[in-house]
Order: sequence, then C-alpha cells, then structure tokens
Amino acid sequence: MHQVVLTASNGTMSIGQNNDYYGSYTAVGGQLQQRDAAQPGDIIQFYNPSNHQDTAHVHTMIVLGHSVGSNTFSVIDQNWSPGKVLRHSFDIYAYIGQFPGWAVAIWRVGTVTSPATAPQPTVRMAFSRGDGALFRQSDSTAWQQLAGPGATSVAVDGQAMAMIVPWQGAIYRLNDSSPWTTIRDMSSHPTSVAIADNGRVAFSADDGAWFRACSSCAWQQMASAGAAHVAVDKNRMAMIVPWAGAIFRANDSSPWTVSTGYSSTPTSVAVAG
Repeated sequence: MHQVVLTASNGTMSIGQNNDYYGSYTAVGGQLQQRDAAQPGDIIQFYNPSNHQDTAHVHTMIVLGHSVGSNTFSVIDQNWSPGKVLRHSFDIYAYIGQFPGWAVAIWRVGTVTSPATAPQPTVRMAFSRGDGALFRQSDSTAWQQLAGPGATSVAVDGQAMAMIVPWQGAIYRLNDSSPWTTIRDMSSHPTSVAIADNGRVAFSADDGAWFRACSSCAWQQMASAGAAHVAVDKNRMAMIVPWAGAIFRANDSSPWTVSTGYSSTPTSVAVAG
C-alpha cells in the first residue's frame, strides 16, 4: 500500500515510515470514514487498536465499490491469495470479527477534486426570411427582430453577429452591446457574410471574396469576382468560387482544398474549427 499511495500522490505521501501501522495514515492526513461513506479509492485496514505494531492479522485493500447498508465491499488487494492481486467481494466485518480486539479502519488519503464542469455554450441562432432578420440569444429566450424585410444573409458565432441589409449593406457587431459597423455598402451588392467571435470576418460581393483575420487587421481579397458564398470560424475558412467549386483551408497559412467541384453546383458552405 505504501507504493500505491506514493504513486497516486505523485510522491508527496509516504505511508509506513514511522513504525506505526495505524498512525502511518494519520501522519499523512488520512481521514477515517464511516462504513456507508466509503468511496472507490478509499483504503480498508485491519488493525489492533491496542497495539499498532501487532501484525498478526494486518491487511489492507482498496475499495472498488460498496452499497449503503452492506458489510460487504468490492475490493482489490494483494497477497490475500499468496502472490496474487485479486478483485473480489469481501465481508470485512465478518472476517475481522473472528479475531477478538481487532478492528476495521476505512481511510481516505487525499482527495482528487473533479475538474469543474465547463459551462455549456449558449446556443445562439439567427435567420432571415421575408419579414427580416430574427435572432435569439439562447434556446430559452424569445426571438428578436434585428432587421426588417430585405435582410438576406445572417451569421452568428458567440456574441459576434453579421448580416446583409439592403439599406446599409454587409454589417457586423462583435457583441450584443457593440454598435453595428458597415463592412461593405450595397453598391457592390454583397451576397454573403460570415463572422467568428475572435473577430474574423468575411464577405462576398461583386468584386470577389474578402477576409480579415481580426477586428484590427487589414482586409485581404481572397477571390476575384464570382465568389458566391463564404464561411469562417476561429481558424478555418471556406468559400465557393466558379473556377474550383467549394473550397476550404484549415488555417491562414494552409493551402486551399477543393471539397466539391463546381460541376455539382454547390450553393453554400460552412466550416468549424
């Protein structure tokens, strides 16, 4: 058991260094547990309360499972059957009761704190239809109308949102409280827009597909006239161009890869990552 605890504690706890079979556990901060509080990983010890150096019936085992109200534990131990490691069910109280004066201790030595559960991302959604662009902040919130009739393309990621409206053009905002900013006015007829919550934005218009890697970065022309649809996420980008079809790249320095040729008439693309 010394080696098990030493390994599990990454070398910070060493049991059995003070010649006290019972006291070795208290020396490393072990906490005694009641029978029905036992959890997998706790250590069961047979010991003599009146003589901690008595080794006549000593034995230790690790709890694998236990049902409340039961004296039987599922355990793993070594040398119960000579030279073997066993997983078995064991009525520990019936066994130790054969030896007057002996007792059971259930130790918890150290506690591994489970990582905090990551908050689930808010599922935001937007769409456009005949009466305009609608949006909701989560599955449980009401739909809000963000634009009147004529909105033709919408995109959301995190709190970032973009859309195309006929009275202003391609517009975006980085969060729910920031103002809308015009990317491209309607004179060049923007047809699609995409945004990621790290500030990456792309759009297509009469003069091709344009992209910027962050909110303060310069715009780059990614494709010439004819690009019909764009998509971006944290690193990736995709678009449809008439000379290749639906294409994507994994990051800003990777080559473009064709997903499907133009002969199949792709109409929209999406990308994540």
